[in-house]
Amino acid sequence: MSEETKAFLYLISKMMFAYYNKPVIILIDEYDVPASYASDNGYYHEMIDVIRSMFSMAFKTNPYLK
Repeated sequence: MSEETKAFLYLISKMMFAYYNKPVIILIDEYDVPASYASDNGYYHEMIDVIRSMFSMAFKTNPYLK
């Protein structure tokens, strides 16, 4: 995940927190499509590692998320 994407997710969650005055939930749809494609093409474990690290970096340390 790029630094810009992480910064965007942080900023949008901070703005929503400020507006609603409570932690927010970000739903990500279709994250399973790349994993399915990777499974069909022999690099499933590598893709899962990418998805896991992406979610961890973007969401674990964000104080504005529920």
